[in-house]
Amino acid sequence: MKPKTPPPGKSRPDTDIEMRLRTRFRHTRSLRADRHGSPVRALILALAAFAATHVGADALQDAAGAGDQNAQLQLGVEYLKGYARDFNPRQALKWLTRAAKGGTAEASLRLGEMYQQGHGVRTNGKTAVKWYKRAAADGSTAALLNLASMYAMGMGVRANPELSLRYFTRAAEAGSGEAALNAGLMVARGQGVEPDPAEAVRFFRMGAELGDANSAFELGRMYANGAGVQKDEARGLVMLLRAAEQGHARAQGLSGVLHAEGRGGPQDDVEAFKWLSLAVVNGADAVAHRDSVAGRLSDDQRSEAQRRINTWLVGRSR
Repeated sequence: MKPKTPPPGKSRPDTDIEMRLRTRFRHTRSLRADRHGSPVRALILALAAFAATHVGADALQDAAGAGDQNAQLQLGVEYLKGYARDFNPRQALKWLTRAAKGGTAEASLRLGEMYQQGHGVRTNGKTAVKWYKRAAADGSTAALLNLASMYAMGMGVRANPELSLRYFTRAAEAGSGEAALNAGLMVARGQGVEPDPAEAVRFFRMGAELGDANSAFELGRMYANGAGVQKDEARGLVMLLRAAEQGHARAQGLSGVLHAEGRGGPQDDVEAFKWLSLAVVNGADAVAHRDSVAGRLSDDQRSEAQRRINTWLVGRSR
């Protein structure tokens, strides 16, 4: 006899915060978010780089030499990335440092990343922290996130959960849903502070309101399962559906289970099959639950469920 498959979102261990933080440094974003979480500033820089190649690289060099901090930043990035001119870490350091000392947060952030990742320079956690702190002081939320992650994992510095949580909290209050999620996970598990479910809920709610699907999932799961909070399946389903609509596979799976069992709302096999099917498509371990619900559907119900699935997929592709 095969063991019973636990509901999606409950069978797997809690999200591994260390894996989240490692992933954060594994991928370099092409468009750097500004302090409000928007790529607007980075897009402007990218357009400026494109324009510079056509107007003339010398003009950018002259502007940087004359003290234009935006030009210094762009010149440093061009040398760092190797576009519009040859890769030259020495020149990148020179111009990024000038811009950073003038108060350009993006330049300080780039310098911190260079030293943390060893990109064109020798890896130096202490120097990375110095530049990240300067960037944070100049308004960079991304720098706060990097500092929090370094102290959480002991990457180039001694691990310090209390300090990590402090930086995640600052980043969350500055508008980062990712930071709110990580702060909530730390508080829920007692990392850097005594476990405090109510405070974890506050952070997850903050992250969900900022549009973070993982935060909405964690909040929904807590309410649905009564994990650390008073059980409220209706509230849990609302939050799980918010995450599910954003494409969160585990939230889709757990939403399907709740619909199938009539928890948090009316029992609805059609809606259950829809969410469980989408969960499977998106990689969640929900095949057994989907097939169980499928066996209860009439032909008309199956057609309606497929119509809803197609509608959702089309909406996501736009």
